[in-house]
Amino acid sequence: MIFLNKVHVLWSGGLDSTIIAAKLAEMGFNVVLHHIKIRNGGKDAREREAITNVLPHLVRRYQVEFHEHKHRLPPSPDRNLKMVLFIKEKVPDATRIAVGTLKDDGWNAEYPATDGDAEALTRNSGAEVITWDTLDYHTHDGIYALGLELLGKKVLKKTWSCQLWFKKPCGKCYSCKRRGVLF
Repeated sequence: MIFLNKVHVLWSGGLDSTIIAAKLAEMGFNVVLHHIKIRNGGKDAREREAITNVLPHLVRRYQVEFHEHKHRLPPSPDRNLKMVLFIKEKVPDATRIAVGTLKDDGWNAEYPATDGDAEALTRNSGAEVITWDTLDYHTHDGIYALGLELLGKKVLKKTWSCQLWFKKPCGKCYSCKRRGVLF
């Protein structure tokens, strides 16, 4: 396979970031996964568990690289931008960064669409930012159908989606509800 170029993917071990990593690898990119441990507690533990369970499938199928970083980053309206800037600081050659988000994700009214807008993220970070909208996917249904095609339900079930800090999925947040539709 000829690699078009390297893309650094913000990877939480969740559905959207796992599927975008697979899609970019399928497109011929050399994918470098970055998990940012944001805080201690249930959510980090569940993300690490998902990463431990999903990473072998991605490495075997796509030969991706994986790096883990620590950073104290509380929830904020510009969280994706802060994570993109953090990766740029940590990895100076990270000129192309992917975030598994939609422009109008809608999971939380406090988070503006600009934090999922590839053009705004690119303009504010100086890196080329790839999101689902950049790849011409505009709904979670389309993203999840792609995920089933690329990775299958068995692998996707090992991912993590809950937005809350609990040790177990809450079943009530936007991400849990979306995940419930898929599974």
